[in-house]
Amino acid sequence: MTTLNDNNLLSKQSAASKFRECLDNTSHKLILDQLQEAFQKEDFQEIVDKGEHYAKQNPHNFLFWHLLGRANLELGNFLSAGSHFNVAVRLNPGSANAHNWLGVA
Repeated sequence: MTTLNDNNLLSKQSAASKFRECLDNTSHKLILDQLQEAFQKEDFQEIVDKGEHYAKQNPHNFLFWHLLGRANLELGNFLSAGSHFNVAVRLNPGSANAHNWLGVA
């Protein structure tokens, strides 16, 4: 039988979980904004340096992998670009853009 205290604890845990998820989404957005800004500046090495770390911490984030593929492609790292686009395609098989860049790599 669940008591009122149990329900309060579950509610607090749920709220804490949602707060952590919100923080994670905010930090992902900030990181992606930084990487996209570096892409606009054509600082592809910065994207590779920073993006590898974040992609490994967030292996299910399509945009990290896609940006890494584009940056590596621009740097002439075709094997690495292909690997990153493969992950991007696996994460988002409906992305024609990711399929296209995989073909280019």
